[in-house]
Amino acid sequence: MLILAPTTTAQNNNTIQPTISDRITAFQSGNIQELYETAMSCNRLSTNTDPTRRCHIETAQKAADSDQMKIAVNRACTTANPPPVINPGHPPRPPPSQPFCLPGDICQTIRHTTPHKATGVNADSTDSFIDLVYANIPQVNDDLQYIFNQIYINNIPQPIKHFFSDVYLFCLHKDPTDASKLRPLGIPNAMRRIIARHVAQYFKPKFADYLLPFNFAVGIPHGSATVINAIQLGIEKYISNNEQQGLPPTRAAVFFDLSNMFNNISRVEFLDIISASFPELIPLIQLFYDNPGTVHYKLNIVKWATLFME
Repeated sequence: MLILAPTTTAQNNNTIQPTISDRITAFQSGNIQELYETAMSCNRLSTNTDPTRRCHIETAQKAADSDQMKIAVNRACTTANPPPVINPGHPPRPPPSQPFCLPGDICQTIRHTTPHKATGVNADSTDSFIDLVYANIPQVNDDLQYIFNQIYINNIPQPIKHFFSDVYLFCLHKDPTDASKLRPLGIPNAMRRIIARHVAQYFKPKFADYLLPFNFAVGIPHGSATVINAIQLGIEKYISNNEQQGLPPTRAAVFFDLSNMFNNISRVEFLDIISASFPELIPLIQLFYDNPGTVHYKLNIVKWATLFME
């Protein structure tokens, strides 16, 4: 601290290298008292409460004279006390009302939603939202954006939150000859389906980047329908037709009933991943999964029953 202390006004004519060299010599010679008095007698330029432009240029010139051109340029280009901005031209930005906000345009997502799905008295169709968007009423579109933003940030009244965790059970026949073989489907309400589709589309690049080290896929035209139809045609040609003619099949079909991955996902692990990698989705995920969902299913034509889903 004593060796690198600022120089006094009387010493300003000397460059910094000889000054430091003299102080090191005094320290090695044991002249600590003299070194201390010299270091403590400095008059810092920074203590001047009203530095002038001339003083500012002089300090830059002294640095240049000492071959410290980088410091000299910085001093010459930097204003000691920049003038205050009287009129910035724009009012200060207000703080955000919430830490999260629905990204993208929800109306654009609704426009690309397939119509006439989940229709009927026992289902909640998205057609009413599609009709509203295609009416092209600016105020309506703004209201839809606002409503879905409240859903996204989980800022909706408590009595209606269960509508976003409940599902309605429907079953599809897997085998037309065996009515006991059913494929269960849990269908949520239309608003949850819309915002889930919107989030999936908007965050698709981020989801893909997260899954890239672990998940690989091969894309083909028409997707899985190509594989299914190719297998069915092959079975007809090489197995079924031969059996109808009394001939042995020339191919064998092997099917694997793999474990359903959705039945093996830990909800705790899922929420940990969301918190660590997708924190902007936490409010929406809490709305969907914080409380046990209710599955509504029909016992007969007029009577409904429920069960809890955890």
